[in-house]
Amino acid sequence: MSLETVHEESSETTEKQNQLEKLKLDNLEDITFQVENVSPTKEEKYSSEYCIACYDHPANIMLLPCEHKILCGYCVTRLDDQLCPFCRNHVETVRIFPRFHAGFTQQLEEKLEQKKGQDIEVEDSFREASLREESFSGLAALGNVSSYSRSPSLHSSHSIGGEPSSSGPKRSVSLRNFKRIFTTPRASQKKEPKEEYIPPKIVVSLSNILEECKFHENEVIEKTFQVLVTGSDDVDKEGIVHSLQDLFPVKKPYIPWSPEEKSKLGHEEYLDAIDTFQAAEDFVANLDIQGAPVRVTAVNLWELLRIMRTGKADVRHPDVVILSCDTHSLRSFREMLALDEVLRERLKCTTPRFWAVLGNETSDPSDQISLEDAEFAFKEIPLDRRPQDFFFLPERGKFCSWYIELGKEIITHAKSARGIVDKNETERLEDHVGCLGCTII
Repeated sequence: MSLETVHEESSETTEKQNQLEKLKLDNLEDITFQVENVSPTKEEKYSSEYCIACYDHPANIMLLPCEHKILCGYCVTRLDDQLCPFCRNHVETVRIFPRFHAGFTQQLEEKLEQKKGQDIEVEDSFREASLREESFSGLAALGNVSSYSRSPSLHSSHSIGGEPSSSGPKRSVSLRNFKRIFTTPRASQKKEPKEEYIPPKIVVSLSNILEECKFHENEVIEKTFQVLVTGSDDVDKEGIVHSLQDLFPVKKPYIPWSPEEKSKLGHEEYLDAIDTFQAAEDFVANLDIQGAPVRVTAVNLWELLRIMRTGKADVRHPDVVILSCDTHSLRSFREMLALDEVLRERLKCTTPRFWAVLGNETSDPSDQISLEDAEFAFKEIPLDRRPQDFFFLPERGKFCSWYIELGKEIITHAKSARGIVDKNETERLEDHVGCLGCTII
């Protein structure tokens, strides 16, 4: 072989290796490109043991199509925007995992116990039959041992001439095998798998659930006047509600629906898992003023604005709004004036509203609001957009008489907002009556 031939072969080998390396690099580039462009097509499923909104009830509701199992049957009725709290995607339907109730659980346990008893009886009968068959087989084998014990074939498995024997047993039954026949039971019949509870797959439209909740809410609201107390954080709004409850207690607890009515009105397929009546209980009366059921609720400024800004046709505005501030806080007074301006100018709110400028001994007296300041701000508002009433109480000792007068004003203006005419109240409104220790303009 000449040097030229060897050089040519080495050149060809080197060229082939270069092509192979290039091919590997091309494949690696393709693989890298595919990996870089891989993106998850679906978000990871997330489930929680307890509801992430209240942490009081198990999360038995799965939101679809995002498949996040994070809410309970109570909080799903508050999902007014129909958006998943976890991923903020639109929720079309929900899958309900029903809870075990006492009656169903008892029936299931009885059924499983009955099935277990039947399995035990079948297993015992098969065991007895197997033992009888094995006893008969063992006795037969023992008989064969005694009859063929002196046969030459027992000592040799082949007959004379090297051919396999065609008659007689081919092996003896030893004592060990004989003992195993009697002690080892045959395989019994295959047991049926135990019956386990599989929850039914219940998928319901979320809009249908919310519509049913709104129906029950409106049913309660139509029978009860709704009043909201809001204002600055310097004012004890919850204290106002409790004081009114002490003066005007509910004589008879108002129960909108009995358990029998709930079972008739609710849907059976998800009544055990979702309580569509629970949201309506927020509007049940907590006061009884002049025989009329009234619900007074304390909310902060932003919650009131959220209610007014919703703009949905199915959202019912309150009948009366009470705007409160502290007489010893200029900031509190300005917050009340700004909120009133937003309600009347931007939201075009026509709901009857009161001003309540209340005293607070714990506040700084150097930043006190005078009656003249409050009266000037009140008169600056055009008459057709002015609040219905204005209360100024610098001392807490006069609150009791003011609460009584406030209760009367609530009923009067709530009836007026709903178009309920009362001649006596109309005549009383024409004469602006002031209660002791406060001024009503």
